[in-house]
Amino acid sequence: MSTNAEMLESFELLAGLPPKALERIGRLAVEEHYAEGQALFTEGSPAQALYLILRGKVSLEKRVQLGRTGTARQATIDVSGPWQAVGWSSLVVPYEYTSSAVCLEDTLVLRVSGVDLRQLMEEQPEAGYELMGRAASIIRARLASTTALLTYFLSIVSHELKRPLAAVANYLQITLGGYAGETTEKQRRLLERSSLRLSDLRA
Repeated sequence: MSTNAEMLESFELLAGLPPKALERIGRLAVEEHYAEGQALFTEGSPAQALYLILRGKVSLEKRVQLGRTGTARQATIDVSGPWQAVGWSSLVVPYEYTSSAVCLEDTLVLRVSGVDLRQLMEEQPEAGYELMGRAASIIRARLASTTALLTYFLSIVSHELKRPLAAVANYLQITLGGYAGETTEKQRRLLERSSLRLSDLRA
């Protein structure tokens, strides 16, 4: 399939760029196919390309860990589909992916080398300025949406956990204070460790 300027106009990131820039991006773009479960890139790896999604869905995932002792997990922070782009990190220093991108289904993308894209932006500053402005606008909108969702989620979790955690903390303090009877040294150590873990969780 030849990549033409008209098709590139369908991408939110590229719509309205000068025809000369779109033609150049079209020449730089390489079509790649990825199977379900396959990664386009991984968090922390060098950001070498921007991916323009033609077909399929891509999950953007980030490694998260709650508290010092929590288990690290991959959390989905966004899902991108046709006519969207992933791999913004290839456009800005330090050129390192800040999340992982995993295909949720059979996916077809246009891969554009970050080095080549940055070269184009240097040679065509007007197009580069427009491209970076669009990227910033799209990322800002996604960040606002994600922040609102996270705030809502945390308020629910906080409300639902606050009362039971406070009750357990009170029972532990009563027991450690000796108001529920004598405790052995071993029991006291276990209760103190439990109280410390509970404090971490509440924090």
